[in-house]
Amino acid sequence: MVLAETSYGGSSLARSLAAFPFCLPCVGSGQQQVNPIHADDLTSVIRDCLVDPSLVGSYEIGGTETITQQGMLSSLRSWLGLPKARVLHVPIPTAQLIGRIGDALRLGPISKDAVAQLDAGVIAQPDQLIAEIPSRPRGFDEFHAARPAGTQDLWHARLYLMRPVLRIVLAAMWLFSGLIGLTLPAADFLPLIENSSLSDATLISLARLAGLVDIAIGLALLRAYHIRKMVWVQAAMIAGYTVVFSLLAPVLWLLPLGGLLKNIPLLVLIALHGILEDER
Repeated sequence: MVLAETSYGGSSLARSLAAFPFCLPCVGSGQQQVNPIHADDLTSVIRDCLVDPSLVGSYEIGGTETITQQGMLSSLRSWLGLPKARVLHVPIPTAQLIGRIGDALRLGPISKDAVAQLDAGVIAQPDQLIAEIPSRPRGFDEFHAARPAGTQDLWHARLYLMRPVLRIVLAAMWLFSGLIGLTLPAADFLPLIENSSLSDATLISLARLAGLVDIAIGLALLRAYHIRKMVWVQAAMIAGYTVVFSLLAPVLWLLPLGGLLKNIPLLVLIALHGILEDER
């Protein structure tokens, strides 16, 4: 397990679990052991190995301090400046189900393999190698206390799990919108655009076609298909709907529950989705 000043993948997931609201989720008992090594220390070890011709073969490397999964997450939570929270032990079958869902929806580090790794712990035996080199990796508490958390660390930890939530919510919106477009009786939506210059048959065909496109967008989001391009597709569709309906039925801007006004925060939400999906 390699940690660093920044985070990516599994280390980002650990920070997000540490920042979870109201509780501290742990996989299983939370007593699984890990001995993380800092990326800077790992590079020092690699340098020492490269300059010493006697070091031939394979070696295990890890940090010099062994802690539990629960202890690591608790330390990360404290580092982020958050108050202590009650530990929520997620049963292994439940965690495995979440991992399978993560695999199906391509949710990055939320996967069956990640759950299996957390359940087993991540322990390396570095003593043999450390005895042969001048570098000595720091323990988790030592390197973690070397830098205080900043605002960016807290924001990233809190937003990391919101990224898949946001994608799933947007996918659900497009899927339901598409189903409505395909199944809503014409008598229910034609009166809203009764003064249009287009024929009823044309309007019905456009509604059904838009429904198919909406469903395609929803399915693409669920499978993370060309996710960055889909951000632009979503924005273009919302903007297109807004322009078309503004021309066909301007009164939709004045509906009591928002009508076309809701498209403005939707565009902002899609923009936020695009920002969160761009990890590197």
